Amino acid sequence: MFAAEKGRPETLKFLIYCGIDILCHRRGNEKVTAIKLAWDKERYENVCVLLDADCPFPDEFDLGGVEKSENTAALLKQVEGRRSFHQAIKDGLQTDMKAFIKSHP
Repeated sequence: MFAAEKGRPETLKFLIYCGIDILCHRRGNEKVTAIKLAWDKERYENVCVLLDADCPFPDEFDLGGVEKSENTAALLKQVEGRRSFHQAIKDGLQTDMKAFIKSHP
């Protein structure tokens, strides 16, 4: 949780590779998760790392107030990709689903 909130993305990737529980929460408070801490501290690179590891979006996830910068470009691209993938699932577009899976193994 500390790495998500304050660490570098490379450190967080290493910890995920080592098998940390990305779904853990702060003891006594199930609403405080690693991705929520990263999101609240505007550590968008860490949010991307956690989303890449299949972490669910934080509860108050709203891109409306996020300023577009090079730090947020990857996050915006990733979110759009996930949204289009979920839409393809809803619409039953197997070709789009296969293309997404192929590009995101």
